[in-house]
Amino acid sequence: MSADATPTRSGKKLALVILMAVLLLVPVVYGLALLGAALLQGQPFESPAELTPENVQSLRAHLLNRRELDSGEDVGPYYAAAEDYERLLAPLKAAAEVGPYPDARGPFLGEYRVVLKNGRKGTIRLYWSRLPGGGTADKPPVARLRFQIGEHLYEGAAAADVIRAVEESAARGKTGR
Repeated sequence: MSADATPTRSGKKLALVILMAVLLLVPVVYGLALLGAALLQGQPFESPAELTPENVQSLRAHLLNRRELDSGEDVGPYYAAAEDYERLLAPLKAAAEVGPYPDARGPFLGEYRVVLKNGRKGTIRLYWSRLPGGGTADKPPVARLRFQIGEHLYEGAAAADVIRAVEESAARGKTGR
């Protein structure tokens, strides 16, 4: 064997450095590609008007923290039956988009997790707020529904409308996380 055929130590080190760089670079590039794809998809819907029962694949409903609101129990989480999508979405469609709320957002009421038929997913966070005044000792003021889709804030309808729809639909839904 000639002296030219034997690899040098610096050649072995260079090959090892290149191999390590490639092995470390592949997961980084793959991670960036996944992150970029997620960022490009964005929010699949911006308003309740965009949600129709025909384009919803699944809707997971979950209500919490109702003791102060109506002394009710938590409901769900459950996956609603397809025939209940319209009933669950109707109170949301009665709300209007608003700017920043004039007061605190309100207590967390629950959420809808929606999967569209194209596979995209979005979450609607539900809150409630009592309007100041207007109530009596026998009848407290009506709690208004507030919710958030992405960065968009909505207010309208009575929180009781969502609660009623979720409770009525729960019997036909399938439990699951």
